Amino acid sequence: MILRQVVLAGSVCSAGFFLFWGLWGTTVQPLLTIQAKSYAPELAGIASQVEEENHDSPSKAQQHAHDEKSTTKEPVREPQPGHCMPSADWRHLRCSAEEPPAAAGDRPEARNALDDQQYKHSPIFLQYRPFTGAPRTAEGLLVDFMGLVIPKHLFCNEAYMSQPQAHALRVRQCPIYDEVAKMKPPPQLHLRWPVISEEYFEYVDVLGAVSEYAEGMSKAATGRKFVFVEIGAGYGHWTFTAHRALLQKVPEASYKYVMVDVLGDLRSEIMNMAELNGVRTTTGPDSPMHFHCGYIGAQGAGFERGQRNDYFRLWGLQGKKNETPSPPIDLKTLLEVYDVPCEIDMVDIDIQTSEYVLFSDSSVLELLTARVRRAHIGTHGGNDEMIKHTFEAHGWRSVWDFAASQIRTQLGPVEFGDGVQSFVNTGRLSCGAKAAATEGAIGTVPPATPSCTVSSDWNTLACQDPQLAPEAEDKARNALDNRDHKHLSSFLRYKPYSGTPMVTDGLMVDFMGLVIPKRLFCNKAYMGQPRAHALRVRQCNIYDKVAAMQPTPKIQLRWPVISEEYFEYADVLDAVTAYGEDVAGKSGGVRKFVFVEIGAGYGHWTFTAHRALLQKVPQAEYKYVMVDVLGDLRGEIMNLARLNGITSTPGPESPMHFHCGYVGAQGKGFEKNTRSDYFRMWGLQGRKNRTPSAPISIQELFEIYEVPCEIDMVDIDIQTSEYILFSSPAVIELLTSRVRRVHIGTHGKNDTLIRDVFSTHGWTKTWDFPAKGFETKLGPVQFGDGVLSFVNQKEKLSCE
Repeated sequence: MILRQVVLAGSVCSAGFFLFWGLWGTTVQPLLTIQAKSYAPELAGIASQVEEENHDSPSKAQQHAHDEKSTTKEPVREPQPGHCMPSADWRHLRCSAEEPPAAAGDRPEARNALDDQQYKHSPIFLQYRPFTGAPRTAEGLLVDFMGLVIPKHLFCNEAYMSQPQAHALRVRQCPIYDEVAKMKPPPQLHLRWPVISEEYFEYVDVLGAVSEYAEGMSKAATGRKFVFVEIGAGYGHWTFTAHRALLQKVPEASYKYVMVDVLGDLRSEIMNMAELNGVRTTTGPDSPMHFHCGYIGAQGAGFERGQRNDYFRLWGLQGKKNETPSPPIDLKTLLEVYDVPCEIDMVDIDIQTSEYVLFSDSSVLELLTARVRRAHIGTHGGNDEMIKHTFEAHGWRSVWDFAASQIRTQLGPVEFGDGVQSFVNTGRLSCGAKAAATEGAIGTVPPATPSCTVSSDWNTLACQDPQLAPEAEDKARNALDNRDHKHLSSFLRYKPYSGTPMVTDGLMVDFMGLVIPKRLFCNKAYMGQPRAHALRVRQCNIYDKVAAMQPTPKIQLRWPVISEEYFEYADVLDAVTAYGEDVAGKSGGVRKFVFVEIGAGYGHWTFTAHRALLQKVPQAEYKYVMVDVLGDLRGEIMNLARLNGITSTPGPESPMHFHCGYVGAQGKGFEKNTRSDYFRMWGLQGRKNRTPSAPISIQELFEIYEVPCEIDMVDIDIQTSEYILFSSPAVIELLTSRVRRVHIGTHGKNDTLIRDVFSTHGWTKTWDFPAKGFETKLGPVQFGDGVLSFVNQKEKLSCE
């Protein structure tokens, strides 16, 4: 079963084409259909067909008549649609200049890949949103319906493409992306849920595991990590799929992922997948993600001899295919080595007949029954009944039970290349008394471990039974007069961080959930100003206290004390909120969230905006550009991107960029007087005399890094050079045409010039504070830098 037709703009194949009318709701748009290539030789020559779902295609008679006419008329001018959606059978694309309705991609009807009939989708899919956004084909990537970003050579590898009936779910996505790659410019994709084929049922299990976790967390007084273990992981498809689902359901959640495979060459693919999909990874057993190259238990000898080389070839790997895996370890040891928490949401197992050896060991089922909520097992023609009987005897409920053949399921006929056994644990999980007593060995928090809440002035911790942990309050404490005020509404639209403090990794997590090396957050540039930067100084002191506690507690943070940066946080959060409101009801939004930070340091405000975006619009695409004259910050920024789930790729299309250099004429004085000071205060290591790029204009900056027309916020802190920057009329004209919000750190020279420039161009002033002690509406605040911020009142932004 293959993709038979593709509707697109920008190319017409020699097989011929015809024009037909399609509907996005009630809007009629011309569409162009072309035949796509076959991915399986035995399927070549299948007659192309037009999908007739929802009565929005012309009748066969009308189409035939149109085909007759099209042979005698001049070639039709190719349309240039901006939006494309696959048909329900994933055989062709339907493209239009108009955006489809918000709910078009998650219709409840599912198409069966074998009988081509419609069935009701499993309800679990309808708890999520299929991907909408840019296809990323220019980077050699594919984005599947869950938003999983993956190199196309992995997703469309020979192991799947050679099974077009069993793996129709993949085989039909891959040609879609071949055709999308030909479109110039690439369209916005609005994907659907998949066709019914073998992997459909594994998606149901994975999404079910995430939904059950999310439901449990919504009722729990304290959080726990989402935990997923994949044995026979390949490149970790099901782990990363679970992560994309988690970003939709509980984007702020902590997690623990362990992947196991005998092909060590997959390690680099998995690390790349982690970076592409925002999965954090650090060194040591506390890392949120691990890859183990080796066998579990006695499994694997036959696989090693007979199939390792075949799978190396099928995955398209390059490297030492004779690399020796680690000696076998049992499942209990695996969980201990990688500090896997007691409660495991799902274990996914696909180990090429070795599942029968694994489950012949009674201790394996005892361990899973004590600690695991859900298990999905790929089976390979052995004693499937033994596996089913073993699970059911331990109180598990069977969900799927399909042999490796063509099976009539409740969703129609399905060809299974591997069999499927999956189960839900109906018992209560428990690591047992011994495990609770040896908590350090398995990395879980026993019931008696306290949960700590920071005080409203951020000077002390209150620790108690986690069931009694209080909710965060809406009162803000002023850092100077110690009086309470009502928090700005900017903060109350979000949730402060609650979870693991990550102190054992040399990291800290701020109230927005920003994960950052503590030495960066608590650097000398801030710690030397305890009044102006009380917001940071008090967080750093709290984390010193948390690091000294054994065992490490869970923490419930509050919104910050009122001090200088409080107002910059408000601007950043308001920018994200405004974006969320702008794209609401637009299938996740057809434009990217865009944030530009000039004088970025390590990019604090960019990464803060990203953490807010994960709460408001977790599926959103984004474009971040950071500029600083300290090139040594590049390594810090790339590490922060990895820790906070930001994708970075080569080339101007990357979602994130760091530019080392000056903007406009700014910076000469800064270069001479303060570069060395900031190098020392940031605690950087490297060549501090590294030369920044030559100055460029803001217009050139936007062009070089392909910044979208509409920019949600520009944050500027360039050490007195702001006065030079805004003396150029071209700068304010550019910002007025393209930017919604601007925040500027000022440094005591000519703030009046900046006020006047923005005022005369129709901007509304939000904050206006000089670099000194100042009485604000939230009490007295000591400002180390001054603050000016503005909101653009222009209704429609334009690049023209």
